[in-house]
Amino acid sequence: MALLSIGEWFAIQVMPRSEQKIVQHLEYKGYETLLPTYKCKRKWADRIKFIELPLFPSYIFFRALTASSGMVLTIPGTVRLVGMGGRPSVISTEEIESLRKINTSHVPAAPCPYNIIGQKVRIAVGPLAGIVGLLSEVKNSRRLIVTVELIMRSISVDIGVSEITLAS
Repeated sequence: MALLSIGEWFAIQVMPRSEQKIVQHLEYKGYETLLPTYKCKRKWADRIKFIELPLFPSYIFFRALTASSGMVLTIPGTVRLVGMGGRPSVISTEEIESLRKINTSHVPAAPCPYNIIGQKVRIAVGPLAGIVGLLSEVKNSRRLIVTVELIMRSISVDIGVSEITLAS
């Protein structure tokens, strides 16, 4: 089945831990989806295992025409389309491409608190060149915070100070 790669990007909130199942439903119906993930070490009593978790728990991004975006709510496990005033809000292609680039680069990323304070910077070199985000410092390590404004969620990646320039 061909993907519906026309239209705008939207976010849908889903039931906890049902992201993969709903992505499969969306892709089966022909929607283009994005579910950014990260690897996390989990410790059980008898073993340690690395598992893949969503960077934005309970949220999936998908592309659709605005008029047909509500059709995804027929999938079991979906909660709501993210938006304002009862209308779904469009996510910028720049934000989606930043998430996609981080996800495919295999640079370690992790969820972080939503942050609106900080200086906006652009990565100038390396596999993440062109990504714009907020500069932060955690335990003497520089991090770039990439935010999806609509769902008020952020992720962070380690960066070197020499890799960034001020964003316009």
